[in-house]
Amino acid sequence: MGALVGTVPVYATRRRVKLALDVAETARADTQIDAALQSASRSVEGLCNRVFYPTRQTLTFDWPNPQNAASWRLWLDNHELASLDTLQSAGATITGALLRPDWGPPFTYIELNRATTGGFTSGASPQRSISVAGTYGFDANDVPAAGRIAFTINASVTAINVTDSSDIGPGSLLLVGTERMVCTGATMTDIGLTVANSLLTASNAAVTLTASGTGISVGEILLIDSERMLVVDGSGTTLTVKRAYDGSVLAAHSSGAAINALRLLTVERGVLGTTAAGHNAADQIYRKVYPAPVVNLTVALALSEMGLEQGAYKVVNTRGGHLQTKASVDMADLADRVYNSYGRKNRRRAV
Repeated sequence: MGALVGTVPVYATRRRVKLALDVAETARADTQIDAALQSASRSVEGLCNRVFYPTRQTLTFDWPNPQNAASWRLWLDNHELASLDTLQSAGATITGALLRPDWGPPFTYIELNRATTGGFTSGASPQRSISVAGTYGFDANDVPAAGRIAFTINASVTAINVTDSSDIGPGSLLLVGTERMVCTGATMTDIGLTVANSLLTASNAAVTLTASGTGISVGEILLIDSERMLVVDGSGTTLTVKRAYDGSVLAAHSSGAAINALRLLTVERGVLGTTAAGHNAADQIYRKVYPAPVVNLTVALALSEMGLEQGAYKVVNTRGGHLQTKASVDMADLADRVYNSYGRKNRRRAV
């Protein structure tokens, strides 16, 4: 499978786009999808005037500045905070700062605790007098567990085996310990299990796969001989699968055939201000989850950009001399809903 284009996080995975229209696995399709996801994600950011992934960094601000704010308030503008590590002014650390609004993250401004003696000062120069270290972005939460590291790795390894690939794949932003990684590719690997059916026939009706052991999750893509299968139900050793998945060919499989899964991930290490580190076998992996409407709009924009002509793209009318399609009408409605719910409005701040 090809590598994800670019390393800036995207808001939907390659698999999510493929599931939308059951696109067959090909290198060409992967390249198109990855490029479309990058374009779509950046378009969502432009629409909402914010990013939805977290970045650890230190930013500086002038003091005094032209914000016309109260002396105890610093507006962050488009540099929204998810969490604060340290706040310094003229080299002195300020404690007890208040992140606002109270319902954040994201936090759009910082207030000093007026019950304390700390204050913003300019020092020798007003330039870069305030230093704010923390995690920036819409939020740093919504990181459910998504499998574990299968084998111990050092800080330089870029191919990692995982115990469960049902929720992660190319496009996923992962968190292990304090390190964030972007998954840029995935390949099949032997997971140490075999087919236990006496014979898995070449029939779309033969959807029960009996494995020689447990550990396969619903949502994983398996490879047996040359046929791919999607696990859609089941538990333990008895699984229900969708046959001939992802453009593969239906075939019969004998008992003892090796089961492979899409669990060998290619990742970029130490991204978004984090540092690559060693991790042990069984260390928990977490994946970043974005708001569902943001994901849906990203997928819709990616599919549109790929130019896939399906039934949803039929012309319904013309408006203002321009071709109007059902897809464009529906997508405009989705974009409006995303902007109304998640757009950072361009308006004059209160002082």
